[in-house]
Amino acid sequence: MSLARRDDVESRMVRRHGRRFETVHGPFGKGVDLGQRNTTLLVSGVNLHVAAADELLRRFAFVPQARLDDVMVSYATPGGGVGPHVDSYDVFLLQGDGRRR
Repeated sequence: MSLARRDDVESRMVRRHGRRFETVHGPFGKGVDLGQRNTTLLVSGVNLHVAAADELLRRFAFVPQARLDDVMVSYATPGGGVGPHVDSYDVFLLQGDGRRR
């Protein structure tokens, strides 16, 4: 969450309201509340700020550079998501603790 508070880091929060999605762009203050449900926090370019994330991205050096973008970290409360969208690059998902359905 600390990266999402910085003004030099791209972040956004997506909240689902029924079938509609609302996006709010950061930075977010200390008092930001994800709530209990239907919210996802996304932080882009983590590899530019965290050495371990940069090292992770380098493990995919075999992929053509034009197909790589950055390391994005997301945290979703139950029911959270980003809504329908299209990515113009390959997406590799690494699951941390927890489970996703």
